[in-house]
Amino acid sequence: MANEVNGRPIKRYTVYEIAENALQHFDMKGNYMGRMRGRLMYNTRSGIVLVGEYSGSRERFEARAAVRSALAAEGISVSCYVKDSEGSYFYESEDSALYTVCSFSDMDECDEKKLEDVCTAMRALAALHKAFDKLKLQEIGLNGEEFQIARSLVKEYDKHNKELKMIKNYLVGRKTKTDFELLAVRECPGFFAEGLEALDRLKASDYEQRLSETVQNNRLCHGDFNYHNIYTDGGEYLIAGFSQMRKDLYVVDLYNFMRKLMEKYDWDIKMGYLMLREYDCVNTLSAQDVKILGAMFSYPEKFWKILNYYFNANKAWIPNKNMEKLKLAVNQNRMRREFVRTLYG
Repeated sequence: MANEVNGRPIKRYTVYEIAENALQHFDMKGNYMGRMRGRLMYNTRSGIVLVGEYSGSRERFEARAAVRSALAAEGISVSCYVKDSEGSYFYESEDSALYTVCSFSDMDECDEKKLEDVCTAMRALAALHKAFDKLKLQEIGLNGEEFQIARSLVKEYDKHNKELKMIKNYLVGRKTKTDFELLAVRECPGFFAEGLEALDRLKASDYEQRLSETVQNNRLCHGDFNYHNIYTDGGEYLIAGFSQMRKDLYVVDLYNFMRKLMEKYDWDIKMGYLMLREYDCVNTLSAQDVKILGAMFSYPEKFWKILNYYFNANKAWIPNKNMEKLKLAVNQNRMRREFVRTLYG
């Protein structure tokens, strides 16, 4: 029977009862506070924790949990998973589902509109990268094979450029064009040229050599560092969201965080240099770091994303927000290029 396991009837528990059972399994007791990041949040004697179901690879989870604990031992404020008395990260419910408990905080998500929060996030990222640099996976029982290797940006940009060329040719061949398509086909040649230039810049840097060394030495980066994955309160912080942790250059984390904020700040050069200074005061950026960053910022990523989404979606109806995004990317392009120019001196 579907409601039995080994001939025994299964009691149907609510998610709250399962969470409380999980807390009890980890020798905890807490008061329910609400939902956060798709999990249930409780206030316990040990602090705030999140309880949630996990359905992925145990090996992958345990590797990331071990790295988080090692980072915390280096003084980095990260959300860490709790182990039970037998050293396991998992509570198995009666229906064989796995649940985990991780530490959390009552701090708010980083507010990209507050300079103090942005500066705290930059310093936190720099401190995280310094801790990653000290991390020896073998010392925590890992060999590096538990983590994915980042795809080369040289291959990525080359692929995106081919896609831009294909989309441009498709747009040119359209007999009847919408306002979105007219703007896109007009701007394609310039942005395509920028994509080719960015690829050449990346090839001229030592990016590929450094990526190879990073993979060989099992150096990790966060992989998804954005303002949704860092919580701040003044100078205090908590870093979460390590599910995309992989072998990659630290500047990729830095670029991904900065690009999204720079778009929100209309590519304000002073804002860009404020973020770079905050990072550099904790973890020094080399001339090659800045050169690689410059190559990444020079790639028209937003334009490619908008056109790629358009090309793979239903073209019979183009949402107004797509036109707004395209206009914004076009209007911001001069300031983006000016920011890149300052990075190259």
